[in-house]
Amino acid sequence: DPFHRGKGLCRHLLADTHRLLKSQGYSAVLLVPAEESLRIMYEKLGYRTCTHVAEFESAAGSVPVPLRAIGPEEFAALRRRFLPPSAVLQEQENLAFLSRQAQFYTGVNVLMAAYSEDRQLTALELLGDRAAASGILRTLDCQKGRFRCPGTQVPFAMMHALIPEAVAPSYFGFAFD
Repeated sequence: DPFHRGKGLCRHLLADTHRLLKSQGYSAVLLVPAEESLRIMYEKLGYRTCTHVAEFESAAGSVPVPLRAIGPEEFAALRRRFLPPSAVLQEQENLAFLSRQAQFYTGVNVLMAAYSEDRQLTALELLGDRAAASGILRTLDCQKGRFRCPGTQVPFAMMHALIPEAVAPSYFGFAFD
């Protein structure tokens, strides 16, 4: 509500949250701002961008890429093999929640969490061979798609250290957007 903005409510709520998490043994807090104005606000509250992603669009190609749908457990096991070192795993409850929004797929050197609507694919995460994107679209009968994968182009997760020795992750994949 605009009436409550600028009064420090968020700062106080986050300070309480940070104290609680630190008392429970957590070393840092990660979040993904939904828009640039929030990124600026969180930066003022001590958060720093710690991971980036790449995002790209593709049109369907002529050659399909063989894929098979998999469940959250298999996705989690395969994802560990594809992730860069010191990446956030985001398993169990995270994947159970994500499975309500997206389907999990695997293929040769490809792992993906995605959903489609009106023949347009949104890949919340594509790990492995990015060049497979156009073939993935052909296989899933989508005309075009938007893909997110590990990269350095787009600021993504922000971290607030709760202890001085907290180490930032190399990659944080899902924002549940």
